[in-house]
Amino acid sequence: MTWRGRHIYLTGLPGSGKTSIGKELAVRLTKSGYVFFDLDTEIERRNGHSIAEIFSRENGESIFRKLETDILVEIADEGFHQKPYVVATGGGTPLSVVNRQVMRGSGVVVWLDVTVRQSAKNVLASMLKGSIRPLLTASSPEELTEKLRLLYTERLPFYEQATLHFVARSKSEQSYSALELAAELHNALDQMSRRVRLRPKFETLIAHSAFGDYPISVGSGIAAAELARTASDMNVTRLILVSDNNVASIHSKRLHQSLIKESSGKLTLHQITIDSGEVNKNIKQALDLAGEFDKLNVSRKNDLLVSFGGGVVSDMTGFIANLYKRGIPIVHIPTTLVAQIDAAIGGKTGVDFNGKKNLLGTFFSPKRVIVDPIYLQTLPKRELQSGLSELLKYGLIGNTDLWNRLSRSIRRLLRGLDSGYEILIRDAVKEKLRYTNLDEFEQKNGVRELLNFGHTFAHAFESATGFSALLHGEAVALGMRAASWLSMKEGMISEDDWREIEITLGRLPIPSAQLKVSDVFEAMQSDKKNYRSGIRLILLERIGKAVVRESVERSKIKEAIEFAISVV
Repeated sequence: MTWRGRHIYLTGLPGSGKTSIGKELAVRLTKSGYVFFDLDTEIERRNGHSIAEIFSRENGESIFRKLETDILVEIADEGFHQKPYVVATGGGTPLSVVNRQVMRGSGVVVWLDVTVRQSAKNVLASMLKGSIRPLLTASSPEELTEKLRLLYTERLPFYEQATLHFVARSKSEQSYSALELAAELHNALDQMSRRVRLRPKFETLIAHSAFGDYPISVGSGIAAAELARTASDMNVTRLILVSDNNVASIHSKRLHQSLIKESSGKLTLHQITIDSGEVNKNIKQALDLAGEFDKLNVSRKNDLLVSFGGGVVSDMTGFIANLYKRGIPIVHIPTTLVAQIDAAIGGKTGVDFNGKKNLLGTFFSPKRVIVDPIYLQTLPKRELQSGLSELLKYGLIGNTDLWNRLSRSIRRLLRGLDSGYEILIRDAVKEKLRYTNLDEFEQKNGVRELLNFGHTFAHAFESATGFSALLHGEAVALGMRAASWLSMKEGMISEDDWREIEITLGRLPIPSAQLKVSDVFEAMQSDKKNYRSGIRLILLERIGKAVVRESVERSKIKEAIEFAISVV
């Protein structure tokens, strides 16, 4: 697998030549579409102040590091649109776990290795020309050299994680021009492609959370390698994997073997298997899971939980992870389409209780979500098709372009998994983050509540059938049809828009279910999202715009339920 088309991230000490070599390398690669990008320069442009000025402010370094990560994420996205860069990073860029994930997922990381002595010489020369380096203020060349020596010691473990180690010096420390070094680096990249099997590309997105921001990585074939790397970054040596019996029987053995290989045998693994299906997402099984944690004496500092399955697994494991010893770190590896684009993202956890959906629950953010579409290859077709409802929901509530793409290709998507799914999954994750990043805890009148479009009906359908007749995605499809019909009857969307929605949603297969209007309506009245003013619904003003409504007449809600039941 060639490096061409991937970003090239240049890392190394200050004064290692990242900018000068990077510019020359980009010139050499112009015909391949490469453009030079200086991360520090872009930070200054966006902030409107020099790096020295940013660092001089209160919390200046934190502001700098956040902007650095945000820009890296944007750069990575450009790579997936065939716009490759040669990126000169800052000297401290690789210190961030997230930055390292972003860079290795979207490109080739190159460590420009120079001696501390050469680094000090180059930094001093740049300072004499007016360059200001806030972390390297020194009263003498000796003090500068010592500061760089300390930086080298601190950063060496992270520089060594680079894909390519390029020694930009000779034993005699003879100086070479940036042009000569760029030519050598170009040659070294080609040689690397012949002897190193590059990892699959993946994109990393950032979920903002009060518990701490966490990355969501999306890419095929990345689960084992990235989970092993996450364990290493967190300095844990034991993984406790929780799966349901279906996923465990198909995937756990192979994942275990890959994890042992990726970690060179340094990881200890324990498998916990729970019963599959929404009907088993209850407090009894949750407490049994807590009991398994207790048997293993799971530790907050030394262990990492991994939910490896669909939404039931991530919801329940996240719920107990939050409660057990007041919080055990967890990573989600979702294996169903619904979980990959919805359930595992946003920090919601929960179990069903007294016949009500997710009546017990918490907010608890994972350390990371690793979305690997390769697991969809073994997903039953019914599960894959049911997951399409959540994809369509994102288009209906806030992205007309996405809706148009999905509605035009719905027949192809229903036929089964293809290469286009990975792009759609990435788009769906971005859509969900637009809501959760603004309103993590789903405050009243907050934007996250719009994600419940169709769900008040859907949860009632699930409850009324004992969580056994419909998959969650099937119930959501039916719930969106009810909500869209009600939106039309309320005069909010036109009949033409409703007809377009109904034709598309009507293509999603929904099995026959014994539903009664009275049972469904009763379940809706006890929905946890309601307020005293009545049943709280998300309806459509138009395709691509959803709103909250509380004043819908009960008779019309019952008519919407009756309409939905009639189409099953």
